[in-house]
Amino acid sequence: MVASASPIPPIDLARMAEEQLRDPKVAELCKQPGALKLKEVNLDGCILLCDVSTSRPRPIVPPLWTKTIFEAIHNLSHPGHKHTTRAISARNVWPGLKREVKNMVRACHSCQASKIGRYTKTPLNSFGPPDRRFGDIHVDLVGPFPPSEGCTYLFTIIDRFTRWPEAVPIQNAETTTCARALLRTWIARFGVPDSITSDQGQQFTSGLWHELHNVLGCSNKHTTAYHPQSNGMVERFHRSLKAALKARLLGPGWMDELPIVLLGIRSTWKEDLDAAPALLTYGTNLRIPGDFFPSNSAERISPGSTFVRDLQENFRKLSPLSPVHHGATKKYLPRDLMYAEQVYVRHDAHRGPLVRPYDGPFKVLYRSDKHFDILRNNKSTRVSIDRLKPAYSADPKFPPPAVLPHDQPPTSR
Repeated sequence: MVASASPIPPIDLARMAEEQLRDPKVAELCKQPGALKLKEVNLDGCILLCDVSTSRPRPIVPPLWTKTIFEAIHNLSHPGHKHTTRAISARNVWPGLKREVKNMVRACHSCQASKIGRYTKTPLNSFGPPDRRFGDIHVDLVGPFPPSEGCTYLFTIIDRFTRWPEAVPIQNAETTTCARALLRTWIARFGVPDSITSDQGQQFTSGLWHELHNVLGCSNKHTTAYHPQSNGMVERFHRSLKAALKARLLGPGWMDELPIVLLGIRSTWKEDLDAAPALLTYGTNLRIPGDFFPSNSAERISPGSTFVRDLQENFRKLSPLSPVHHGATKKYLPRDLMYAEQVYVRHDAHRGPLVRPYDGPFKVLYRSDKHFDILRNNKSTRVSIDRLKPAYSADPKFPPPAVLPHDQPPTSR
């Protein structure tokens, strides 16, 4: 345990004294009149040039030794730059001490990986209005639940246009099971969509899942890892679904409650759509318990009526709406993030109480307004910008990189 602790570098007073005699900056400091009162002091048999204007002698530290002094004091508990500057300046003096200490604290790897200042929060991009009903769907998994009739997961689907949701009970979370659920429910009822959006769960990144898209002839879109906001529509559906199941459930049989909960969600009026999912899907609202009188649209249709033609005309007049971002989150983008050559990545997987919240630093290969491609484990990995913060080095300058364009990813991808 002792061997694993961070070592405190030793300070060789004899070598520091020799460096004081050779360093031109120390010689220049001696010639400048100012608040410092310089005097040679015998410290453990070594003659050091010190400032004696305070209650304790403060050695004049040559540039070769500033990092050693910094690490000896800062690495004790890794305080911020103000407390580190105060502790160092009370015991040592050198030209530009405050500026240099601030830069060294900012560049401290342990501090950057362990401290959370402020999370990056960028505005969410809109998918844009869908072109047609059932053309763009989002899929996900929710669970595991307590076993009910042999099922422990729900394979969830939601249409971006109508917001019609499906929750298919499945026995496991394997790719084959998810593919069958998609084929037997959604595609059998509503046809093949243009695109399917999912997260980067292993079920949705497998070869079988990609092959399914090739066979169906639809595109496969993935959100970035550990960023559920990118799939917010289906995540909000999960929240409503689980809350409703908890409210209705009186025993372990959640399968019995699921159809009723789905009926309620499909019949719920959406303020941003100004309609219920069922109305946009079927052209009429569903009859639910408590409806004592049928609506006009549910009246008996006589032979030869224009109902079908009118219904088709009404569907053609439907105009898609852009999805609404629910909730107002304060935006924050670190000033140097778009210029940093290396970044730290927030560790969003489960971690223990003493595990550092950031991994890295990692080299940036490509950057855009919403995600970065970084070199991680010798391969390119795409990460949401909201999980990143710039990695600072001892060099305080951050020139814009000329080799990281915003318009094209690296050729290695």
